[in-house]
Amino acid sequence: MPEENTQEQDVIAREITVEGVVTGVGFRFFVREVVMRIGDIKGYVRNVTRGQVECFFQGPRKNVEQAIQQVRRGPPGARVDRCNVRETSVNNKYDRFSIVP
Repeated sequence: MPEENTQEQDVIAREITVEGVVTGVGFRFFVREVVMRIGDIKGYVRNVTRGQVECFFQGPRKNVEQAIQQVRRGPPGARVDRCNVRETSVNNKYDRFSIVP
């Protein structure tokens, strides 16, 4: 029983807002590839406004933190000026990771 409890506590959720030259440069596709490569992350990525992308990552702490590190760098052609990461509640709303309009 304690082992299951530890695993449940290790799942985290984060909302990430990325600002800069992040629209029109393949940023959302980059994020999806990062998440697919790391694995075991659910959520979404979407353009919010010109110059702003929003992500929601939920999964094991190590995976989510690794994805956030790569999002902070961005793909070639992008320029990340600001990356705000907020803790949020774990939920069962997402069963996979996707790019949403």
